[in-house]
Amino acid sequence: EIEDHRDVMKEIQRRGGRILIHGLGLGMIVKFALAEDRVSHVDVVELDQEVVDLVAPYYVDRRLTIHQGDARSFRWPAGTRWSIVWHDIWDDLSIDNLKQMAALLRRFGRRADWQGSWSMDYLRAQRRWERRSAARS
Repeated sequence: EIEDHRDVMKEIQRRGGRILIHGLGLGMIVKFALAEDRVSHVDVVELDQEVVDLVAPYYVDRRLTIHQGDARSFRWPAGTRWSIVWHDIWDDLSIDNLKQMAALLRRFGRRADWQGSWSMDYLRAQRRWERRSAARS
C-alpha cells in the first residue's frame, strides 16, 4: 500500500500546503499528510458515509476537513486551490479507471500545483501492453 502511494507522499513532503484527497480509505495518506508540519490543511472527499463514520474518528485534527460526496461532482468555492490533489477512489485496478482519472486530472488541472491518481502509471502501462498484444494477434 505504501509503495502504491510513494509519489504523493514525496510530493507532500516536498510541497506541503493545502492537500485534497479524493477517497478516504483507511486514511493512510491523511495520516501521512497531517504528520507533515508544512501541510496547512487537508481536504478529503469520500463518497461512502459508512467509510467516513468508521475512519474519520481516528483522524481528529484542526487542519482536516472531511466532506461526504462524490469526487467527480463535489462543488468547491471559486478560487479554491491546492498544492496537491490525490485521486484514490477506485476499488480495483482496471484500465477502465483511466477515463475517470483523466476527467479528474482535467477538472482539477487549474486548481492544483501537482496531482496524481492511484496506480495511474501502472494502468497506462497495462493498457499499452494490451494494445500491443492485440496488434500482434
